[in-house]
Order: sequence, then C-alpha cells, then structure tokens
Amino acid sequence: MKSTYVNKDNLKIKYEESFWTGKKTIVINDVELQKVKKNVYKYQDEDYNLKGNYLIGASLNKGTTKIQLLKSLSWWNYILIFIPAILFTGGAVGSFSAALGMIINVGVNRKELHPVVKIILSLFTFGAVFVIYAILSILLLGMTQ
Repeated sequence: MKSTYVNKDNLKIKYEESFWTGKKTIVINDVELQKVKKNVYKYQDEDYNLKGNYLIGASLNKGTTKIQLLKSLSWWNYILIFIPAILFTGGAVGSFSAALGMIINVGVNRKELHPVVKIILSLFTFGAVFVIYAILSILLLGMTQ
C-alpha cells in the first residue's frame, strides 16, 4: 500500500507499507531512508521517527516538525472496515471471508472518495464476501455428506 506526499518545502515523500509483512519503506526525493532502529529512519544525517501505520494513519516526525503521511480515519470508517467481522462466527470459512472483506474495506476507506461512495462500496464488499462465505459453506457441506 503506497502513499505519496509533497510538503511545503517541496520534499516528495513516498511511504510504502507491505500488508503481509508490515515492512515500511520511506523515500524522500528519490532517496530511500535507512532504517536505524524499529521506527527510526535516517535521511541526510537527521533522524526521523515514524509513528503509526496504514490502518491508523502515519506521520514522520523530526524534532518538533510533524509530516502527516496518512491521515487517521474517522470513527465511521472503522465501522465500515469491521462490518465483515460479523462473519468471524462462521468458523474457518467465515474467518477467511471476514478477513478478505476487511482487507478490501481498508483499501476502499483509504481512497479519496465521497463518503457515500465509501459506504456503498463497503456494504457491497460485505455482501460479496457473504456470498463467497455462503458458496464455500455449501460446497464444503456437500463434500462432507
């Protein structure tokens, strides 16, 4: 998942975070920052602290200067993201479907879309993963009998 930000000093900052491994990469003006510690990166002999992640929002801090890379989501975005969690009660197939729906909803709610479009797409995602859950459950039930 990638994000690009240009601040008032014309620093072009690219933030990339792997969904699967959590590995974070920060590039400022086409120069990749070296990771010094867990959330500390070095650029031109200055230390930058990274706070947050793709889900809750991320910022790069240097002293008292804070560069917002990703805004934090609103409360209603989190509700939309976690709607598919209802399917966790459906065992392994339900958990797979719920996780798939939540991953898709994080991507939908991070996009610059109108709130109504986000709501519609998130509910559509829930409906789609529910259909996947139902089909997989029926197929598995048929295989066991």
